[in-house]
Amino acid sequence: MGLSSGSEFNFAAWAQHGTADRWGPLLVGDFTGDGTDDLAEYDNTAGRWLVYHLSGTDVSGAVWYDFPVTNPNWGGHVVGDYNGNGRDDILSWNATTGDLIVLFSNGSGLTPRPWQSLPNNGAWQHLQAADFTGNGRDDLAAYDPVAGTWWIVPGRGRLTGRMPAAWFTFANPDQGLGAQIAGDFNSDGKADIVAYRTVNGALKLLASNGSQFRRKSWGAIAARDRITAMLALDANGDGNLDLAAWDDSERLWRVARSTTTRFKVSRWGHLLK
Repeated sequence: MGLSSGSEFNFAAWAQHGTADRWGPLLVGDFTGDGTDDLAEYDNTAGRWLVYHLSGTDVSGAVWYDFPVTNPNWGGHVVGDYNGNGRDDILSWNATTGDLIVLFSNGSGLTPRPWQSLPNNGAWQHLQAADFTGNGRDDLAAYDPVAGTWWIVPGRGRLTGRMPAAWFTFANPDQGLGAQIAGDFNSDGKADIVAYRTVNGALKLLASNGSQFRRKSWGAIAARDRITAMLALDANGDGNLDLAAWDDSERLWRVARSTTTRFKVSRWGHLLK
C-alpha cells in the first residue's frame, strides 16, 4: 500500500494471500459504510469473497461470502450502493444466462439477491455503476455492442431489482465508437455517459433526464488510435466532473474540462518518452 503524505507515497506491505493466479479482480468500495474505502477480492478457486478493511494504519481481511457452489460464470463485478443504505455492494453478471445478482453489504458480510436479468446473453461491455436516475441509489449501465444500445437496471431500496430499460441506441454503433465513461458531467445530479469516437475525436454526451439518455455534442479530443485510456475526475477542483485522456502518441494527458454545457480540451504536460 502506498500511503500519500501529500508530497510522496510511502509503501508498506499491508496483507498477503496465497497464489496470485487464483484471485479475481481487486475491487475498491466502502463496504463497511464507515467512510473509508475497503478492498474486496474474489477467490476463483474457493468461490468466495474476501474483504480487507482499511483502518488507516493497517488492514484486516475476512471472508464476507462463500458461495455454496463455485460458479465460474459469474463475472463483470461492479461496485455500487444499489439500495442506497450508505454501504457499497457488489453486482455480478452471469455470462451464460444473463442473470444479475447483487451481494448486499450489511457492514460485515455479503448477502446475495437476484437482481433481474440483462435482456440477452450477448457480449456486454462497459458495465458501470452510477446514479443515472438521480434518486440517491446506484444503477447498473450495460452496453450491447451488437445493437448499439445502452441498458439501465435501476437500483432500489428493496432487495429485488427493477426491470431493465433501453435508454439509448446509436444509429451507427460500428463507426469508430471507443471508450464510454459514466459520470455526472453536467452537474445536474444524474449520471451521464461520455462516448468517444475514434475516427474524428468527437466527444458525445449521453445526458440523463432520469429515464433516458439524450445525445449532445460536447467537444473533441485527439482522434484515431492515439487515445488509449480515459478517466473521469474533477481535474481543476471546480466541482464539475472532467475527462482525462491519455494520448499515447504524444505521451501526454489531454484534459477535457466540463463547463456543465461542453468540454474545453487542453494539454496537461508530457511524460518522458
